[in-house]
Amino acid sequence: MKSAFVWIAIGITAFLLLVGVIFTMLVYLEPIEKKVDHTTAKDQDITSPIIKQKETEIERLNFELDSLKNIYSQTMIRYDSLQNQLEFNDKLIREYRKTIDALNTEQSQKNQSIAKIIDLAKTFESMKVAEMEPILRNLDDQTIILLYENINPRSRKNLLMGVSASRAANITQKIIRNGDKKSS
Repeated sequence: MKSAFVWIAIGITAFLLLVGVIFTMLVYLEPIEKKVDHTTAKDQDITSPIIKQKETEIERLNFELDSLKNIYSQTMIRYDSLQNQLEFNDKLIREYRKTIDALNTEQSQKNQSIAKIIDLAKTFESMKVAEMEPILRNLDDQTIILLYENINPRSRKNLLMGVSASRAANITQKIIRNGDKKSS
């Protein structure tokens, strides 16, 4: 009885194997059908103008797209140019601000220096010639000129009298030359 089952199993297996082989052959060896154009002349008469219209519209849109690409490219070039100019101007502004800050600092120092000179000039205004003489001997001509320019006009003669006559003449010449330079 076992042998009968074995023979039945072998038969079924062989049958299935043959069915699989035949199915595979039918699938892979099936002839390729040619596509048949079922369109009629009437269909072609209707679709041909529509296709031409769509092709014309596609060409027009492609041309418009190319035109827009060109405009975009030119706009980007202008944008880059303006961006570069803006960066350059920003750099100049930063440099100008640094220069202005430096000049303001320098002006502030000069103002402080002038304020000190004015205070010293007021001190010299209250001195007598004999009190000024030993101090003026130890000052250079430029400092004396600064004092002279900032001292009360009535006290200027005392300042010049506090130095020797030759030095007073030399300082007077320098004051005159400085006056000519300032008026030029």
